Amino acid sequence: MNGYISFGGRDKREYCFFPRPFGETLPSEPGVYAITRASREDGAWHHEVLSVGCTENIAEVLKNHPCIECLDAHGANTICIRIEQSAPHCSSLACELIESLSPPCQPTEDEVIERW
Repeated sequence: MNGYISFGGRDKREYCFFPRPFGETLPSEPGVYAITRASREDGAWHHEVLSVGCTENIAEVLKNHPCIECLDAHGANTICIRIEQSAPHCSSLACELIESLSPPCQPTEDEVIERW
């Protein structure tokens, strides 16, 4: 699983994320993440987005995600990351992707705010 993947926001704008399988060391950086169930079909990777958020520390996301049971039930196996240093931009992008993608394991707004 090399390279990057794009997720679409409003107005068909695409945002690049770098997929990382669960268990891989993640950067201790702020950013936007999309937790997915990745599968390989016909030689290409496909990602079903299960949860989107923003955080001050990407390395900590999977350690205390409020919807971990839902993610497990949906077969989550990958976290796609995008480093973003600006908290307002990070939050705005996460909200845009949540609205566009409607992930099934999305934390409540209060749970997302507590993470930043």
